[in-house]
Amino acid sequence: MSKITISNTNLDSLRDSLGAARLVTEDEIGEAVLSFGGNKKFKVEFLSKDIVSDGDYYAEKCKIAIKPNVASTSFVNDAIGSINVGIEYLDHFAALPSVTRKSTALEKNKTRNPSYFCSSVYNYAASKYERSQTTQSELSCPTVFSAATKEQFLKGKINLFYKPGSGKRNIVYPENKNLNSSKTLGEFPFYNKLGIHKSVNPKFCNFLKKIEIFDNVLSGYLGYLQGTPDTIAFNVQNDKALQRAVKKPVFDISSWVKDGTVNNIPGFYPLKSSPDKLSGMMNQYKRLLLAGYINKITLGNFRSFEDILQGKESYKEDFVLSVDKFLNSKANKIQSFFLPARNNNSVLNDTQIKYGNKYVYKFDAHYIIIGNKYRYENVKVVKTGGTSRIHLDVINKPSVVIMPIDLFEKSLYAIQPPPMPPEINFAAQNDSTGHIQIYFTSKKGESEGKFSPIFSGDGVQQSILNNNYMDSVTFKEFKESAAFELYISDTPPKRFSDFTKLSEVRMPYISADASFRTKIKPNRSTYYVFRKLNERGFVSNPTPIYEVRLTVDADDSKLSVESYSFPKDILHQDSKRFQSLFQIKPSFEQTLFNDNQPYIATKNTLKGTLDNISLGPAENTVWDRKIKFRFKSTTTGKIIDYNITFKLTKNKTEEEF
Repeated sequence: MSKITISNTNLDSLRDSLGAARLVTEDEIGEAVLSFGGNKKFKVEFLSKDIVSDGDYYAEKCKIAIKPNVASTSFVNDAIGSINVGIEYLDHFAALPSVTRKSTALEKNKTRNPSYFCSSVYNYAASKYERSQTTQSELSCPTVFSAATKEQFLKGKINLFYKPGSGKRNIVYPENKNLNSSKTLGEFPFYNKLGIHKSVNPKFCNFLKKIEIFDNVLSGYLGYLQGTPDTIAFNVQNDKALQRAVKKPVFDISSWVKDGTVNNIPGFYPLKSSPDKLSGMMNQYKRLLLAGYINKITLGNFRSFEDILQGKESYKEDFVLSVDKFLNSKANKIQSFFLPARNNNSVLNDTQIKYGNKYVYKFDAHYIIIGNKYRYENVKVVKTGGTSRIHLDVINKPSVVIMPIDLFEKSLYAIQPPPMPPEINFAAQNDSTGHIQIYFTSKKGESEGKFSPIFSGDGVQQSILNNNYMDSVTFKEFKESAAFELYISDTPPKRFSDFTKLSEVRMPYISADASFRTKIKPNRSTYYVFRKLNERGFVSNPTPIYEVRLTVDADDSKLSVESYSFPKDILHQDSKRFQSLFQIKPSFEQTLFNDNQPYIATKNTLKGTLDNISLGPAENTVWDRKIKFRFKSTTTGKIIDYNITFKLTKNKTEEEF
């Protein structure tokens, strides 16, 4: 499983030179056996550990001793030069799961690997609703929790401004299982479905919801991010890609708990849609409860300085998943959704979209991370038996922050899936002299497969489908006015570009079927291929190519329809069938006289040169070569071989002698 690893970039020269160590206990004699990697300059012993009060949290106070890892005459100067007293170093080292895209078919898969899925879902046409959208923004469209009905969409009677969540730029997505039900989603004409599956630790989020302070913390966090937040530079490694010194905003939740800041976020739709009006005392009480929770998780999960040296990860809990939505590109942000951390899949059904538009969704995970802030104090040089060591104190305390981590981005077009290819039937009357009837029938249901573009104009549709679908495209039929494309070729086509468009049959009313009457030339083959066209302008894959022939005699006619395939290019031919006779002769290239052969290049006459002249410019000549031809009976299997030598006869005249 790939991970996103973050680590602070502030340089601690001493720590960079120390090997990992274990605590020295009283019953051990001498120095501890230390484990350290690489060519570290120094070894370290932990002489003692105490818990002291330091600011908001209890802190760890370690007394450590440093000695050279290898013999060194400059150890003291090197060590003292590596120690910066009074500087507070940060460490929020953590490994977070990265997610990869899976097909929508795996949406309910219980896979352990973090993954996401996305699709544009189209249920039915609602032209009156779409017309009402033209003068409004996406924010005025009804949310999935608005209780809008199919009847309202069809009649265009959606009160866009008075549905829950409409007009809000920041929406906390409600935790209601019915929002993912087919009954609720089936009411909407179309929507974008996005989700993520990964293991989470929702304890922090659950506690906030339990004491009903989630909306306050989220709005405080968002207000902080929208202002001028403090940033910390991190090295961020996603799989093999490394970004150095990426500045990430960090929200000091402990400071927020103390200062009592209340942020009013514009267009904020909270998790609790009807929040209680609490007194100042009750709000303060809830903040104290939150402070107690933070102290609790720091005491149980705070890393010691020894843990830091050994590369132990920071403890983290999930807070919220944010989804920023943009129109066309990230330069045009529309709104943001916030999904509180949950144990199972997080799914967003975005119904606030317009048909045909392209939307970009950016997913970020927000974690509360129990990192570290430490400093060095009381540096002393201690000499024992002629050996110098450095003694110092390390004051190590928690650094509790909430910070965002980029997960992935995905764009989706709000589209109706392309239709299924039609079923075709041909008919002609017995006395017909050239007219045939073509009947089109739309296939029912849906299927999965690859889209097959056949003309240059199909590139736009292919690009949109490639963007929306991962493994295969969904083809689906809807109740709509039928339209079909007819393409024709009077000669055996070698490729689709040999066809020309004959007609586009469109029914003026809702019908899945259609017919077309046309005239073809009798007693010769005509080639047809067809596609279905939906009301949104998307075409189906092509039907098979039909070879149609109307045979007409004096008093009767017969219609034959065969499947036709493009001829394959012949790259080589090892064998050829024949009936009774065969003839083998040199090709034209072997018998052509070559004027450029060297022997005659400077001569004015060919007299006396016949023996030296060759025939044919071919690089591999057949003359005087023995070639075997094998013939095998297709009925008996018997084989006969012919060994043939091609001889070039040169008849000399008297002039030659």
